[in-house]
Amino acid sequence: MTIGGTMLEATSTGRRTKKRSDEKVLLRARECRERITLNYKRLVASIATPYQGKGLSFQDLIQVHLMLLLILSDESF
Repeated sequence: MTIGGTMLEATSTGRRTKKRSDEKVLLRARECRERITLNYKRLVASIATPYQGKGLSFQDLIQVHLMLLLILSDESF
């Protein structure tokens, strides 16, 4: 035990710092996912176009391709 509880204060400060750091990482990951989605939307649409009218609507095809793009981008990190 330290005098005045300074060890306890240091521990809680370390936890707050780690929590903020974790939040920053999650925010950055969310921003990257949004950027990937926006930047590759035209590519996804061009890939989905030949499959149009073969069972799924065009919007569903785009959604599936965007989901696959995000899954693959998560695996690459």
